[in-house]
Amino acid sequence: MERLQVAVQEARERRARLTEADPRTRTPALGPEPETPVSPWDKLSNVTPPRRRLLRGRIFLNARAPGGVAIDLLRTRLLKLMASNGWKRVMITSPNSGCGKTNVCANLAMALSRRPEGRAVLIDLDVFRPSLAGTLGLNPTAGVADVLTGRVAPSDQMVSIGGNLAVCASRSAHPEDANVLKTRKAREVLDEIERDFAPDIMLFDAPPFFGTDAVIAASDMVDCVVIVGASGESSIDQLDRTESDLSQYTNIAGIVLNKCRYLAGDSDAAYPQ
Repeated sequence: MERLQVAVQEARERRARLTEADPRTRTPALGPEPETPVSPWDKLSNVTPPRRRLLRGRIFLNARAPGGVAIDLLRTRLLKLMASNGWKRVMITSPNSGCGKTNVCANLAMALSRRPEGRAVLIDLDVFRPSLAGTLGLNPTAGVADVLTGRVAPSDQMVSIGGNLAVCASRSAHPEDANVLKTRKAREVLDEIERDFAPDIMLFDAPPFFGTDAVIAASDMVDCVVIVGASGESSIDQLDRTESDLSQYTNIAGIVLNKCRYLAGDSDAAYPQ
């Protein structure tokens, strides 16, 4: 009986050694489950711009108004042009101030946010007179220059509108940040934003062309530029000079004639939206 018990014990020990030596029969050690990576979009604070502020600033909330139709047409044409050329970054500028470039840029961004698919990033590069935050009713605690210099992380400064539009805007200008668009760090930060947020389009509200070299300095950071002129205010010569000069540094996506009242009757107000 004693020999039988010894034999059984030896068989158990031999089986245990064989099991330990074979990785296929080894029970894996339990450990903490791997963490799911957090998307930069999930880190952004979601905001809803005040409806009254948008309406007061002539930011169209849908395509029912004649202006809304024009913005949606501009959005779709721009997207198709950029997709066909492999472009992702577009800068919005104007010959002089008062042409409504920020209004066009904000309207384009809001129209992009209404798409069922796709994501967009909107950045205010007008470091001299930033007005995008006021137009959209935003109250950022830090400025765009803080992001472009690396003082503040993009995900800590930017906010999300509608879940698919990320906005980087400033409340005020600081003279010491006037040359931020000429730095290598600014280019690196924009590359970081594009890599991490992976938008299909990036919009940049730039300063007016004349009176500063900031637009030329920033032109190599974008794929194309849209020039906004004001009907009855911007001369043909101003638009031509802006287009001619900028075409030396980047692609011209087109010219938008803003504040034009002559085409208001072309839209079909009765067409269902």
